[in-house]
Amino acid sequence: MRPLQARLAATCETAKTTRCRCRCGGTLHGAGRFTTEDEARQLDEQDPHHAAPDATDAKLRAELHRAADAIPVRFPDIDDQPALFGLEDHEI
Repeated sequence: MRPLQARLAATCETAKTTRCRCRCGGTLHGAGRFTTEDEARQLDEQDPHHAAPDATDAKLRAELHRAADAIPVRFPDIDDQPALFGLEDHEI
């Protein structure tokens, strides 16, 4: 099950609106089990109000950048591309 945005989970859990706008279908609307978005992220993954980690969190963003920087990138040599053979005399 894909997690909700933390904002939606907290809004439903605290009944800030008159009707449910999330996947719980109103069964947990206004349940009051938590009040902050951080608490929504700590719920069990099977809970309808489980929220995904916030991608704007600086710590998570830095971790994602470090992981992306660790991916080796190989730029192909022009000679490795058979579709470009024979085009040396032509303008591209």
